[in-house]
Amino acid sequence: TQSRSSAASDVYKRQVYKSTLDAIQQNNVRQALGDIETSGSPGGKVSPEKEELSGDERLRSLMGELPDDMQPFSHVVDQHLQTGDSLKFSRKKNAKTPQFSNRVLAARALGKTPSEDAVILLRSLLIEPDSERQVEVVTSLGRIAKANPDLGGLAECHGPFSTLLLAGTPLLRNACAIGLGELRHQAAIPVLRSALLDDESNVRIAAIEALAECISSEAHPFSRRDHVVLEECQPQKVLADICKMLSDNEPGVVAAALNALARYQHVASLMQVVNIGIQYADLAKAAAKVVRTIGSKQADEVLIPFLVSDSGKQRALAMTMIGEIYT
Repeated sequence: TQSRSSAASDVYKRQVYKSTLDAIQQNNVRQALGDIETSGSPGGKVSPEKEELSGDERLRSLMGELPDDMQPFSHVVDQHLQTGDSLKFSRKKNAKTPQFSNRVLAARALGKTPSEDAVILLRSLLIEPDSERQVEVVTSLGRIAKANPDLGGLAECHGPFSTLLLAGTPLLRNACAIGLGELRHQAAIPVLRSALLDDESNVRIAAIEALAECISSEAHPFSRRDHVVLEECQPQKVLADICKMLSDNEPGVVAAALNALARYQHVASLMQVVNIGIQYADLAKAAAKVVRTIGSKQADEVLIPFLVSDSGKQRALAMTMIGEIYT
């Protein structure tokens, strides 16, 4: 009986000893972690700066205080944190992500799927009452037209685009003007000429650029069956309209007009173009490209007198234009 009691006592002592060691070990771990968190803080409290740190930042600060032999593990942790940042899965970042309707996302996806079926589906979405959705649809159709200009079904888009260009919101009118340029159909020329008078400068710019595409040799030919066309527009008439845009109050519109005139080497009013380049630094190079089309010798005769001008600005811009002509 005594031997049994002694054996039971020994077992109990070993269990108590083991549990005590475990408790001491756990306590040491807690103290060590507490020392890391409160190191450098008065009174052993966590500093306000660390309390304000985000979870990732605080973890990084703790990793930096580990002993040298633990640094390889801190590098692994840091890599995982970087991966999480790149994936942007935190709730805070997700909350800032803009929300789009399924129709908008579908329109964007179809725009990257150049096929006749995609064109048909997108055309059916043009009747959307929401102008923002219409902008996405028009943009997607334009993207398809730019990549695959001969794709079936695109020719039927210039009619709805023309209607929306006349009656849509400013953002939609701008998208339609750009879209008509990407369709490159001569049937859109009349409505684009009308858009040159739009109140929005961005629409006027898009209309100029679209007209330059519609009179190119790669544009789809005019057809009397195109219901939106009242008369056939010759390139010279279109370029004459673009020349009038050189008097626009917006520099961006003037720049678009200069680029179109340089593309087709059309100089109706040479001195007007030169005066634009001499007066406006932002337009000097664009004006020089138009002047260059008349030939370098004639361009020199026009610009050299400005090199002896009393205005330092005119002398500098004349040099800029001459440099651009000979580039």
